[in-house]
Amino acid sequence: MDDVYRYIDENAPRFLDELKVLLRIPSVATDSEAVGQASRALKDHLDAVGMPSDLMESTGNPMVVGRKPGADGAPRVLLYGHYDVMPAGKRELWDSEPFEPTERDGRIYCRGVGDNKAQHFAHIKALEALRACGVETPPLKIVLEGEEETGSESLPGFVKDHRELLAAELCYAADGPRHESNRPTVYLGCRGVLGLELYVEGIGRDVHSGNRGNIVPNPAWKLVHVLASMRDPKGRVTIEGFEDDVIPPTNAERVLLSELPYDGPGMAGDLGVPELAGLAPAEYYERLMFKPTLTINGLVGGYTGEGGMTVIPGRCSVKMDIRMVVNQDPERMTALVRRHLDKHGFEDVKIEVHDAMKPSRTDLENRYADTIVRAVREASGEEPVVWPSLGGSIPQYAFVEGLGTPCIWSAYANWDEANHAPNENVHIHLFLQAVKMSANVFNHLREARA
Repeated sequence: MDDVYRYIDENAPRFLDELKVLLRIPSVATDSEAVGQASRALKDHLDAVGMPSDLMESTGNPMVVGRKPGADGAPRVLLYGHYDVMPAGKRELWDSEPFEPTERDGRIYCRGVGDNKAQHFAHIKALEALRACGVETPPLKIVLEGEEETGSESLPGFVKDHRELLAAELCYAADGPRHESNRPTVYLGCRGVLGLELYVEGIGRDVHSGNRGNIVPNPAWKLVHVLASMRDPKGRVTIEGFEDDVIPPTNAERVLLSELPYDGPGMAGDLGVPELAGLAPAEYYERLMFKPTLTINGLVGGYTGEGGMTVIPGRCSVKMDIRMVVNQDPERMTALVRRHLDKHGFEDVKIEVHDAMKPSRTDLENRYADTIVRAVREASGEEPVVWPSLGGSIPQYAFVEGLGTPCIWSAYANWDEANHAPNENVHIHLFLQAVKMSANVFNHLREARA
Protein backbone atom coordinates (compact mmCIF):
# COMPACT_ATOMS: atom_id res chain seq x y z
CA MET A 1 0.00 0.00 0.00
CA ASP A 2 2.99 2.34 0.18
CA ASP A 3 2.71 3.01 -3.55
CA VAL A 4 -1.02 3.69 -3.18
CA TYR A 5 -0.47 6.16 -0.35
CA ARG A 6 2.31 7.86 -2.34
CA TYR A 7 -0.02 8.20 -5.34
CA ILE A 8 -2.68 9.82 -3.12
CA ASP A 9 -0.18 12.31 -1.68
CA GLU A 10 1.22 13.19 -5.11
CA ASN A 11 -2.25 13.74 -6.57
CA ALA A 12 -3.72 15.50 -3.55
CA PRO A 13 -3.98 18.96 -5.23
CA ARG A 14 -5.94 17.47 -8.16
CA PHE A 15 -8.20 15.46 -5.84
CA LEU A 16 -9.03 18.65 -3.95
CA ASP A 17 -9.71 20.59 -7.15
CA GLU A 18 -12.05 17.86 -8.37
CA LEU A 19 -13.84 17.80 -5.04
CA LYS A 20 -14.32 21.57 -5.19
CA VAL A 21 -15.98 21.29 -8.61
CA LEU A 22 -18.46 18.83 -7.12
CA LEU A 23 -19.03 21.07 -4.09
CA ARG A 24 -19.95 24.05 -6.27
CA ILE A 25 -23.06 22.19 -7.42
CA PRO A 26 -25.85 23.28 -5.01
CA SER A 27 -27.49 19.86 -5.06
CA VAL A 28 -30.29 20.38 -2.57
CA ALA A 29 -32.75 17.51 -3.12
CA THR A 30 -35.52 19.84 -4.31
CA ASP A 31 -33.33 21.50 -6.98
CA SER A 32 -33.82 19.20 -9.98
CA GLU A 33 -31.28 20.98 -12.17
CA ALA A 34 -28.51 20.78 -9.57
CA VAL A 35 -29.44 17.19 -8.69
CA GLY A 36 -29.08 16.23 -12.34
CA GLN A 37 -25.75 18.02 -12.62
CA ALA A 38 -24.36 16.33 -9.49
CA SER A 39 -25.51 12.84 -10.46
CA ARG A 40 -23.99 13.17 -13.94
CA ALA A 41 -20.72 14.45 -12.49
CA LEU A 42 -20.47 11.44 -10.17
CA LYS A 43 -21.23 9.06 -13.00
CA ASP A 44 -18.34 10.58 -14.95
CA HIS A 45 -16.00 10.19 -11.96
CA LEU A 46 -16.97 6.54 -11.48
CA ASP A 47 -16.54 5.77 -15.17
CA ALA A 48 -13.10 7.38 -15.08
CA VAL A 49 -11.84 5.14 -12.23
CA GLY A 50 -12.92 1.90 -13.88
CA MET A 51 -16.32 1.52 -12.23
CA PRO A 52 -18.86 1.81 -15.07
CA SER A 53 -22.06 3.36 -13.79
CA ASP A 54 -25.60 4.25 -14.77
CA LEU A 55 -28.10 6.89 -13.79
CA MET A 56 -31.13 4.88 -12.74
CA GLU A 57 -34.64 6.15 -12.16
CA SER A 58 -36.28 5.95 -8.76
CA THR A 59 -39.53 7.31 -7.42
CA GLY A 60 -37.59 10.50 -6.71
CA ASN A 61 -34.12 11.71 -7.67
CA PRO A 62 -31.85 9.54 -9.83
CA MET A 63 -29.62 6.88 -8.30
CA VAL A 64 -26.01 6.64 -9.45
CA VAL A 65 -25.22 2.93 -9.57
CA GLY A 66 -21.80 1.53 -10.47
CA ARG A 67 -20.29 -1.94 -10.62
CA LYS A 68 -16.71 -3.19 -10.70
CA PRO A 69 -15.51 -6.82 -10.80
CA GLY A 70 -12.83 -7.88 -8.35
CA ALA A 71 -10.87 -10.69 -6.78
CA ASP A 72 -12.39 -14.16 -6.94
CA GLY A 73 -13.66 -15.42 -3.61
CA ALA A 74 -13.67 -11.99 -1.99
CA PRO A 75 -16.92 -10.62 -0.58
CA ARG A 76 -19.06 -8.40 -2.76
CA VAL A 77 -19.03 -4.95 -1.17
CA LEU A 78 -21.77 -2.37 -1.70
CA LEU A 79 -20.74 1.26 -1.15
CA TYR A 80 -23.25 3.97 -0.30
CA GLY A 81 -23.30 7.75 -0.23
CA HIS A 82 -25.58 10.68 -0.99
CA TYR A 83 -24.97 13.61 -3.28
CA ASP A 84 -27.84 15.78 -2.03
CA VAL A 85 -27.06 18.41 0.59
CA MET A 86 -28.88 20.52 3.12
CA PRO A 87 -29.98 24.02 2.04
CA ALA A 88 -27.42 26.70 2.91
CA GLY A 89 -29.73 28.53 5.29
CA LYS A 90 -29.10 32.19 6.15
CA ARG A 91 -26.18 33.60 4.17
CA GLU A 92 -25.25 36.07 6.92
CA LEU A 93 -24.35 33.19 9.23
CA TRP A 94 -21.65 31.95 6.85
CA ASP A 95 -18.13 33.41 6.79
CA SER A 96 -17.86 32.67 3.05
CA GLU A 97 -20.21 31.80 0.21
CA PRO A 98 -22.01 28.53 1.12
CA PHE A 99 -21.49 26.92 -2.28
CA GLU A 100 -18.05 28.31 -3.05
CA PRO A 101 -15.49 25.96 -1.46
CA THR A 102 -13.09 28.14 0.51
CA GLU A 103 -9.85 27.10 2.21
CA ARG A 104 -9.15 28.57 5.65
CA ASP A 105 -6.84 27.25 8.34
CA GLY A 106 -6.38 23.88 6.70
CA ARG A 107 -10.09 23.27 6.10
CA ILE A 108 -12.49 23.44 3.18
CA TYR A 109 -15.68 25.32 4.02
CA CYS A 110 -18.72 24.60 1.87
CA ARG A 111 -22.23 23.22 2.21
CA GLY A 112 -22.14 19.46 1.64
CA VAL A 113 -18.39 18.99 2.03
CA GLY A 114 -18.72 16.79 5.10
CA ASP A 115 -22.28 15.65 4.55
CA ASN A 116 -21.62 13.77 2.36
CA LYS A 117 -19.63 14.69 -0.75
CA ALA A 118 -16.06 14.49 0.56
CA GLN A 119 -16.82 11.20 2.29
CA HIS A 120 -18.14 9.23 -0.68
CA PHE A 121 -15.72 11.03 -3.02
CA ALA A 122 -12.95 9.49 -0.88
CA HIS A 123 -14.16 6.06 -2.01
CA ILE A 124 -13.95 7.10 -5.65
CA LYS A 125 -10.45 8.56 -5.36
CA ALA A 126 -9.34 5.44 -3.46
CA LEU A 127 -10.43 3.36 -6.43
CA GLU A 128 -8.42 5.58 -8.73
CA ALA A 129 -5.30 5.17 -6.59
CA LEU A 130 -5.66 1.38 -6.34
CA ARG A 131 -6.21 1.08 -10.06
CA ALA A 132 -3.22 3.29 -10.88
CA CYS A 133 -0.97 1.15 -8.67
CA GLY A 134 -2.28 -2.17 -9.96
CA VAL A 135 -3.89 -3.25 -6.67
CA GLU A 136 -6.94 -5.45 -7.10
CA THR A 137 -10.14 -4.82 -5.12
CA PRO A 138 -13.01 -7.03 -4.02
CA PRO A 139 -16.06 -6.98 -6.30
CA LEU A 140 -17.53 -3.53 -5.69
CA LYS A 141 -20.88 -1.91 -6.25
CA ILE A 142 -21.96 1.61 -5.36
CA VAL A 143 -25.26 3.42 -4.99
CA LEU A 144 -25.32 7.19 -4.54
CA GLU A 145 -28.72 8.71 -3.79
CA GLY A 146 -30.07 12.24 -3.92
CA GLU A 147 -32.66 12.29 -1.14
CA GLU A 148 -30.89 11.42 2.12
CA GLU A 149 -31.39 14.86 3.61
CA THR A 150 -35.15 14.57 3.02
CA GLY A 151 -35.49 11.06 4.49
CA SER A 152 -34.26 8.71 1.71
CA GLU A 153 -37.86 8.13 0.70
CA SER A 154 -37.01 6.41 -2.60
CA LEU A 155 -34.08 4.29 -1.39
CA PRO A 156 -35.83 1.34 0.34
CA GLY A 157 -38.09 0.68 -2.64
CA PHE A 158 -35.22 1.06 -5.09
CA VAL A 159 -33.10 -1.43 -3.15
CA LYS A 160 -35.91 -3.98 -3.00
CA ASP A 161 -36.65 -3.56 -6.71
CA HIS A 162 -32.97 -4.15 -7.58
CA ARG A 163 -32.01 -6.89 -5.12
CA GLU A 164 -30.02 -8.89 -7.63
CA LEU A 165 -28.18 -5.87 -9.00
CA LEU A 166 -27.18 -4.65 -5.52
CA ALA A 167 -26.68 -8.02 -3.80
CA ALA A 168 -23.58 -8.03 -1.59
CA GLU A 169 -22.05 -9.68 1.46
CA LEU A 170 -21.33 -6.31 3.08
CA CYS A 171 -22.39 -2.69 2.81
CA TYR A 172 -19.63 -0.19 3.63
CA ALA A 173 -20.20 3.54 3.78
CA ALA A 174 -18.71 6.72 5.22
CA ASP A 175 -20.82 9.46 6.76
CA GLY A 176 -21.07 11.59 9.86
CA PRO A 177 -18.49 13.20 12.14
CA ARG A 178 -15.81 11.33 14.04
CA HIS A 179 -15.93 10.83 17.77
CA GLU A 180 -15.40 13.96 19.90
CA SER A 181 -11.76 12.90 20.34
CA ASN A 182 -11.40 13.25 16.53
CA ARG A 183 -10.07 9.70 16.33
CA PRO A 184 -11.19 7.66 13.31
CA THR A 185 -14.57 6.16 14.01
CA VAL A 186 -16.26 2.94 12.91
CA TYR A 187 -19.90 2.33 13.74
CA LEU A 188 -22.25 -0.56 13.19
CA GLY A 189 -25.71 0.92 13.40
CA CYS A 190 -27.97 3.84 14.14
CA ARG A 191 -31.16 4.86 15.84
CA GLY A 192 -34.20 5.34 13.64
CA VAL A 193 -36.19 8.56 13.46
CA LEU A 194 -39.88 9.38 13.29
CA GLY A 195 -40.80 12.98 12.50
CA LEU A 196 -44.26 14.00 13.70
CA GLU A 197 -46.33 17.16 13.79
CA LEU A 198 -49.27 17.49 16.16
CA TYR A 199 -51.99 20.01 15.32
CA VAL A 200 -54.38 21.60 17.80
CA GLU A 201 -57.23 23.54 16.22
CA GLY A 202 -58.90 26.60 17.69
CA ILE A 203 -61.44 28.63 15.70
CA GLY A 204 -59.09 28.81 12.71
CA ARG A 205 -58.08 32.47 13.04
CA ASP A 206 -56.40 34.66 15.65
CA VAL A 207 -58.77 36.84 17.69
CA HIS A 208 -58.44 39.60 20.29
CA SER A 209 -57.49 38.13 23.68
CA GLY A 210 -59.59 40.68 25.55
CA ASN A 211 -62.74 40.67 23.46
CA ARG A 212 -62.71 36.89 23.09
CA GLY A 213 -60.84 35.76 26.23
CA ASN A 214 -62.81 33.19 28.25
CA ILE A 215 -65.09 32.88 25.22
CA VAL A 216 -63.17 30.98 22.51
CA PRO A 217 -60.88 28.00 23.19
CA ASN A 218 -57.15 28.65 23.21
CA PRO A 219 -55.33 25.86 21.33
CA ALA A 220 -51.99 26.91 22.84
CA TRP A 221 -53.14 25.86 26.31
CA LYS A 222 -54.35 22.52 24.98
CA LEU A 223 -51.00 21.99 23.26
CA VAL A 224 -49.21 22.70 26.56
CA HIS A 225 -51.34 20.04 28.27
CA VAL A 226 -50.74 17.58 25.42
CA LEU A 227 -46.98 17.92 25.74
CA ALA A 228 -47.06 17.83 29.55
CA SER A 229 -48.91 14.51 29.36
CA MET A 230 -46.08 12.91 27.39
CA ARG A 231 -43.18 13.46 29.78
CA ASP A 232 -42.87 13.68 33.56
CA PRO A 233 -40.75 16.26 35.44
CA LYS A 234 -37.83 13.81 35.67
CA GLY A 235 -37.70 13.42 31.90
CA ARG A 236 -39.32 10.00 31.67
CA VAL A 237 -41.52 9.56 28.61
CA THR A 238 -45.01 8.61 29.79
CA ILE A 239 -46.41 7.29 26.51
CA GLU A 240 -47.55 3.80 27.40
CA GLY A 241 -45.42 1.16 25.66
CA PHE A 242 -42.75 3.67 24.59
CA GLU A 243 -39.87 1.44 25.70
CA ASP A 244 -41.58 -1.97 25.65
CA ASP A 245 -39.71 -3.21 22.57
CA VAL A 246 -36.27 -1.93 23.56
CA ILE A 247 -33.50 -4.53 23.55
CA PRO A 248 -30.84 -3.74 26.19
CA PRO A 249 -27.13 -3.87 25.29
CA THR A 250 -25.43 -7.24 25.35
CA ASN A 251 -22.62 -7.89 27.81
CA ALA A 252 -20.08 -7.37 25.03
CA GLU A 253 -21.72 -4.09 24.07
CA ARG A 254 -21.74 -2.89 27.68
CA VAL A 255 -18.02 -3.60 27.93
CA LEU A 256 -17.42 -1.60 24.75
CA LEU A 257 -19.54 1.30 26.02
CA SER A 258 -17.50 1.48 29.21
CA GLU A 259 -14.27 1.67 27.21
CA LEU A 260 -15.32 4.42 24.79
CA PRO A 261 -13.55 7.73 25.40
CA TYR A 262 -15.68 10.22 27.28
CA ASP A 263 -14.66 13.63 28.58
CA GLY A 264 -17.48 14.34 31.00
CA PRO A 265 -16.15 17.62 32.43
CA GLY A 266 -15.27 18.90 28.96
CA MET A 267 -18.69 18.08 27.58
CA ALA A 268 -20.39 19.56 30.64
CA GLY A 269 -18.53 22.82 30.06
CA ASP A 270 -19.09 22.85 26.31
CA LEU A 271 -22.82 22.19 26.53
CA GLY A 272 -23.48 23.94 29.82
CA VAL A 273 -24.97 20.77 31.36
CA PRO A 274 -23.16 20.23 34.72
CA GLU A 275 -24.59 16.77 35.38
CA LEU A 276 -22.68 15.35 32.40
CA ALA A 277 -19.42 15.80 34.33
CA GLY A 278 -20.12 12.92 36.68
CA LEU A 279 -21.95 10.63 34.26
CA ALA A 280 -20.30 7.23 33.73
CA PRO A 281 -19.24 6.60 30.11
CA ALA A 282 -21.40 3.47 29.86
CA GLU A 283 -24.48 5.39 31.03
CA TYR A 284 -23.81 8.26 28.63
CA TYR A 285 -23.40 5.99 25.62
CA GLU A 286 -26.30 3.73 26.56
CA ARG A 287 -28.58 6.77 26.60
CA LEU A 288 -27.19 7.87 23.25
CA MET A 289 -27.29 4.54 21.42
CA PHE A 290 -29.70 2.17 23.15
CA LYS A 291 -32.51 4.38 24.48
CA PRO A 292 -35.30 6.04 22.47
CA THR A 293 -35.97 9.77 22.77
CA LEU A 294 -38.94 12.09 22.43
CA THR A 295 -37.90 15.59 21.37
CA ILE A 296 -39.81 18.82 20.83
CA ASN A 297 -38.24 20.43 17.75
CA GLY A 298 -40.35 23.56 17.58
CA LEU A 299 -43.68 25.17 18.47
CA VAL A 300 -45.83 27.24 16.12
CA GLY A 301 -48.85 29.37 16.93
CA GLY A 302 -50.03 32.86 17.68
CA TYR A 303 -47.72 35.86 17.67
CA THR A 304 -43.98 35.48 18.33
CA GLY A 305 -42.56 38.65 16.77
CA GLU A 306 -41.16 41.75 18.41
CA GLY A 307 -43.23 43.47 21.03
CA GLY A 308 -46.65 42.18 21.99
CA MET A 309 -49.81 41.26 20.13
CA THR A 310 -52.62 40.22 22.41
CA VAL A 311 -54.27 37.42 20.46
CA ILE A 312 -55.72 34.00 21.04
CA PRO A 313 -54.15 31.74 18.39
CA GLY A 314 -56.47 30.16 15.90
CA ARG A 315 -54.30 27.09 15.55
CA CYS A 316 -51.14 25.69 17.15
CA SER A 317 -48.77 22.88 16.28
CA VAL A 318 -45.61 21.21 17.49
CA LYS A 319 -42.94 19.46 15.49
CA MET A 320 -41.40 16.47 17.27
CA ASP A 321 -39.06 13.62 16.58
CA ILE A 322 -38.74 10.21 18.16
CA ARG A 323 -35.36 8.48 17.92
CA MET A 324 -36.06 4.76 17.92
CA VAL A 325 -33.70 1.93 18.78
CA VAL A 326 -33.44 -1.55 17.30
CA ASN A 327 -36.69 -3.53 17.50
CA GLN A 328 -38.84 -0.39 17.47
CA ASP A 329 -40.98 0.42 14.46
CA PRO A 330 -42.23 3.80 13.17
CA GLU A 331 -45.78 2.57 12.51
CA ARG A 332 -46.13 1.06 15.97
CA MET A 333 -44.63 4.18 17.57
CA THR A 334 -47.09 6.42 15.71
CA ALA A 335 -49.92 4.19 16.92
CA LEU A 336 -48.66 4.50 20.52
CA VAL A 337 -48.73 8.30 20.26
CA ARG A 338 -52.25 8.19 18.82
CA ARG A 339 -53.42 5.88 21.60
CA HIS A 340 -51.85 8.14 24.22
CA LEU A 341 -53.64 11.20 22.88
CA ASP A 342 -56.99 9.42 22.78
CA LYS A 343 -56.52 8.00 26.29
CA HIS A 344 -55.87 11.48 27.71
CA GLY A 345 -58.86 13.11 26.04
CA PHE A 346 -57.05 14.65 23.09
CA GLU A 347 -58.96 12.79 20.37
CA ASP A 348 -59.22 15.95 18.27
CA VAL A 349 -55.45 16.49 18.11
CA LYS A 350 -54.27 15.57 14.62
CA ILE A 351 -51.00 13.76 13.81
CA GLU A 352 -49.03 14.14 10.59
CA VAL A 353 -46.01 11.93 9.90
CA HIS A 354 -43.33 13.87 8.04
CA ASP A 355 -40.59 11.23 7.79
CA ALA A 356 -39.68 7.83 9.13
CA MET A 357 -36.45 5.87 9.09
CA LYS A 358 -36.10 2.52 10.86
CA PRO A 359 -33.27 1.73 13.28
CA SER A 360 -30.69 -0.90 12.42
CA ARG A 361 -27.58 -2.43 13.93
CA THR A 362 -24.93 -4.93 12.82
CA ASP A 363 -23.62 -7.37 15.42
CA LEU A 364 -20.25 -6.57 16.99
CA GLU A 365 -19.15 -10.10 16.14
CA ASN A 366 -19.67 -9.63 12.41
CA ARG A 367 -16.66 -11.18 10.67
CA TYR A 368 -15.92 -8.08 8.58
CA ALA A 369 -15.87 -5.67 11.52
CA ASP A 370 -12.35 -6.53 12.68
CA THR A 371 -11.12 -6.36 9.08
CA ILE A 372 -12.40 -2.82 8.65
CA VAL A 373 -11.17 -1.65 12.06
CA ARG A 374 -7.71 -3.03 11.28
CA ALA A 375 -7.64 -1.34 7.87
CA VAL A 376 -8.70 2.02 9.31
CA ARG A 377 -6.10 1.71 12.08
CA GLU A 378 -3.29 1.01 9.61
CA ALA A 379 -4.20 3.84 7.24
CA SER A 380 -4.72 6.47 9.94
CA GLY A 381 -2.08 5.43 12.44
CA GLU A 382 -4.64 5.79 15.24
CA GLU A 383 -6.81 3.38 17.19
CA PRO A 384 -10.38 3.75 15.87
CA VAL A 385 -13.31 4.38 18.17
CA VAL A 386 -15.86 1.60 17.57
CA TRP A 387 -19.50 2.53 18.21
CA PRO A 388 -22.25 -0.11 18.31
CA SER A 389 -24.67 2.58 17.12
CA LEU A 390 -25.01 6.24 16.25
CA GLY A 391 -27.36 8.44 18.19
CA GLY A 392 -28.52 9.86 14.86
CA SER A 393 -30.15 8.18 11.89
CA ILE A 394 -28.92 6.91 8.53
CA PRO A 395 -30.72 4.75 5.94
CA GLN A 396 -28.87 1.56 6.85
CA TYR A 397 -32.12 -0.38 7.24
CA ALA A 398 -32.73 -0.11 3.48
CA PHE A 399 -29.83 -2.51 2.89
CA VAL A 400 -30.30 -4.67 5.99
CA GLU A 401 -33.98 -5.28 5.26
CA GLY A 402 -33.94 -4.99 1.47
CA LEU A 403 -30.87 -7.14 0.83
CA GLY A 404 -30.23 -8.96 4.10
CA THR A 405 -26.79 -7.33 4.05
CA PRO A 406 -24.93 -6.24 7.19
CA CYS A 407 -23.66 -2.66 7.17
CA ILE A 408 -20.52 -1.14 8.67
CA TRP A 409 -19.82 2.57 8.46
CA SER A 410 -16.88 4.87 9.03
CA ALA A 411 -17.00 8.54 9.92
CA TYR A 412 -14.37 10.37 7.87
CA ALA A 413 -15.23 14.00 8.69
CA ASN A 414 -13.84 15.91 11.67
CA TRP A 415 -15.93 16.06 14.82
CA ASP A 416 -16.65 19.77 14.32
CA GLU A 417 -17.64 19.52 10.66
CA ALA A 418 -20.81 21.57 11.39
CA ASN A 419 -22.95 19.47 9.11
CA HIS A 420 -26.45 20.94 8.68
CA ALA A 421 -25.11 24.20 10.13
CA PRO A 422 -23.41 27.35 8.78
CA ASN A 423 -19.70 27.03 7.94
CA GLU A 424 -19.80 23.29 7.27
CA ASN A 425 -16.21 22.13 6.83
CA VAL A 426 -13.73 19.27 6.52
CA HIS A 427 -10.06 19.23 7.44
CA ILE A 428 -8.07 18.80 4.23
CA HIS A 429 -5.67 16.33 5.80
CA LEU A 430 -8.60 14.23 7.04
CA PHE A 431 -10.08 14.08 3.54
CA LEU A 432 -6.78 12.79 2.17
CA GLN A 433 -6.52 10.38 5.08
CA ALA A 434 -10.05 9.22 4.24
CA VAL A 435 -8.94 8.34 0.72
CA LYS A 436 -6.16 6.22 2.22
CA MET A 437 -8.56 4.58 4.68
CA SER A 438 -11.00 3.64 1.90
CA ALA A 439 -8.15 2.27 -0.19
CA ASN A 440 -6.90 0.13 2.69
CA VAL A 441 -10.41 -1.07 3.57
CA PHE A 442 -10.86 -2.25 -0.03
CA ASN A 443 -7.41 -3.85 0.04
CA HIS A 444 -8.15 -5.80 3.22
CA LEU A 445 -11.61 -6.87 2.07
CA ARG A 446 -10.04 -8.20 -1.12
CA GLU A 447 -8.14 -10.65 1.07
CA ALA A 448 -11.23 -11.65 3.08
CA ARG A 449 -13.38 -14.61 2.10
CA ALA A 450 -17.01 -14.26 1.14
